[in-house]
Amino acid sequence: GSIRSTTLNQVVSNKICYFIDEETGLMVFYGNGEPEAYDNDWNECPSDKYSWYSSGSQIKHVIFEKGVTKVDQYSFGDDYEYVCINYPNIKNLRIGNSLTSIGNQAFNGCSSLTKITIGNNVTTIGEYAFYQCSTLTSITIPENVTSIESNAFNWCSSLTTVVIKSTNKLTFSDKIFWHCEKLSTIYFYSLIEPIYDTRTTCYSTGNCGSSTS
Repeated sequence: GSIRSTTLNQVVSNKICYFIDEETGLMVFYGNGEPEAYDNDWNECPSDKYSWYSSGSQIKHVIFEKGVTKVDQYSFGDDYEYVCINYPNIKNLRIGNSLTSIGNQAFNGCSSLTKITIGNNVTTIGEYAFYQCSTLTSITIPENVTSIESNAFNWCSSLTTVVIKSTNKLTFSDKIFWHCEKLSTIYFYSLIEPIYDTRTTCYSTGNCGSSTS
């Protein structure tokens, strides 16, 4: 039979590893803990510090398995002012229940990303985390999220529906749904009122569409 090319057991840190199945485009992170902190040695394409950068166009599905606690900043994205598109084919993202934080600009510019499943223990979605994910149509914010940072979903131009399950006090920073002109509905599962930093939270018109508790 055919031989499947798989990159196995690549080390992110002393706690986290990953593999990429080059036939299916599946990438899986596994282990216990979080990756080493980003070194902040800034350049126009900061995601090229990661060992999987060279396989960027092959990756279609990304899974963070149970045990991984953080998606590091710039993991699959770059500085929003200098978007270096290297992950044009990521369609699905699944974040396990151990993960608590999605880093700044983690998936910035993943323009083919259509489905995101976020685990129940995530508390923070970083700034520009899903900036310019232009084919994403809906997103569910799980119950333990307490902070959505600025511009987290800015320019998600196909986004129509947001479901917020958070049962905690939830802070909306500025421009998180800016330029989401198709966004018509934000559903709140609980009666907890979000804390808005500015009226630019929704999108450029300042109109959040309808919101339902």
